[in-house]
Amino acid sequence: MERHYDEPYYFAERHGGKKWTDREGKTHEFGYAGGGTWNYRNFYDKLVEILGKPGSVLDIGAGCGGWPAFTASQGVDSLGLEFSNFAIDNCVLGAKEILKHQDLAETPWNIDKQYDWVTAIDLFEHVFAEDMDKVVAETKRAANHFIIAKICTAQLNHEVWAAKKASYEKVLEQAHKEDYDWLIVSGHVNSQFPKYWEEKFEDSEWRLRPDLSTKLKRDLNLPDDWRTTLIVERQPPRSDLPKGDFTQEYYDKKYFADRAGKGYRMPDGSLRRWGYMNPDGVWDGCKPIVEAWKTMFSPATLLDAGCGRGQFVAAAREAGILAEGFDYSEYAIGEGRYLKCKPEWLKLHDATRPWPYPDRSFDLVVVLDALEHIYAEDVPKVLQELFRVARKWVFLQIAVSGSGGLQGSARTGYKLRKGEEVAVELEQYAVAGHLTVQNESWWTEMLWRDDFVPRRDLVEQFKGLVKPDVIANWTKNMIACYERVE
Repeated sequence: MERHYDEPYYFAERHGGKKWTDREGKTHEFGYAGGGTWNYRNFYDKLVEILGKPGSVLDIGAGCGGWPAFTASQGVDSLGLEFSNFAIDNCVLGAKEILKHQDLAETPWNIDKQYDWVTAIDLFEHVFAEDMDKVVAETKRAANHFIIAKICTAQLNHEVWAAKKASYEKVLEQAHKEDYDWLIVSGHVNSQFPKYWEEKFEDSEWRLRPDLSTKLKRDLNLPDDWRTTLIVERQPPRSDLPKGDFTQEYYDKKYFADRAGKGYRMPDGSLRRWGYMNPDGVWDGCKPIVEAWKTMFSPATLLDAGCGRGQFVAAAREAGILAEGFDYSEYAIGEGRYLKCKPEWLKLHDATRPWPYPDRSFDLVVVLDALEHIYAEDVPKVLQELFRVARKWVFLQIAVSGSGGLQGSARTGYKLRKGEEVAVELEQYAVAGHLTVQNESWWTEMLWRDDFVPRRDLVEQFKGLVKPDVIANWTKNMIACYERVE
């Protein structure tokens, strides 16, 4: 269709516009004057009033470049993308340096950044229907904040028509055969009702702003052909944190393995990502830690409660310990399971429910980076089960407040409540599933048992047996060891 956009199309005042003949034999003419220039000043000022001044504007289907040339004259970083070589070669004054040839159906576009506004004035109706989804998607990719699209749309049933994508000659032949010459003369290969376009643009990330487009049209008293003017706004990024309770589903592939991780909001509204981002679950620290446990406790049996993907269970088995584990995450013990850990060594279980083991089942029970994932109201019953199934030894590693990183530097910590949405100022910590972040004194009090004594000497021994770089994060937090006494 590129050949359609020639001198009669853009400069009809010179020798007449594009001509077409209706079924009654009457000849009609269509074309723009002066390269399609219009009143940019009023349009720009009103947009700035309702949207704020942009730092950058990308105009797609820029024609002879009048609009991006004007925005550039206002100190805005501007670029125009245009399909027609004629339009670029005959651009308006001030547009030569900011126009770039681009077939918009060829994605991705040749741009190197996002723009505050992407504008499309009489563009989308010129795109073949089969290319529309990818062109709209690329428009969204290019836009940082707003899309402003003025589209010529059908108002009556007989005005709805979409040309089959083909050569220029074939499209003209189809239009003539189906009596749509009056659309093709203006380059409209996809004429649809407004609803069609609204559905193309609005999704979970982009929201139509009819309040803003109505104000624009009303305040400028725009003519009828501006009736479908869409202003679409990118929505603030959404975090992956649940709106209610942290359930099994939260601890999924994005949590453990995916390189993208989990999205969370910062207090300033920006979106960041966190996750273990470990595709295979390998961690070399498991072996030296298990060797330290063998030296300290000589366990024949071991339970890893909240075992994740089973790395410690596998390491303990390799060290000759009859180990097993359970976890809340179906992904962790299923699809995401560490390959050296056999599935029969693991169970899917919620730690807040009675544990599926008899009293004193295991010489050593370890709970590593798991207790902080329990709601505070459930901590007592989880600890009751933990100590119940331990025959002799309990070894704990707990993330505590004030240790930095995901726990923050505030000593006060926090307790999330069931059913309540996470406050934005806590998302950067709760993204890891840390529901109860308290200081070491709080945990020490919660852990007190008449039949178990804390063994701080063994904690120090452990630190001496394992290289500091392996357990650097553990030593910033809380390590505890308890021994059953009769």
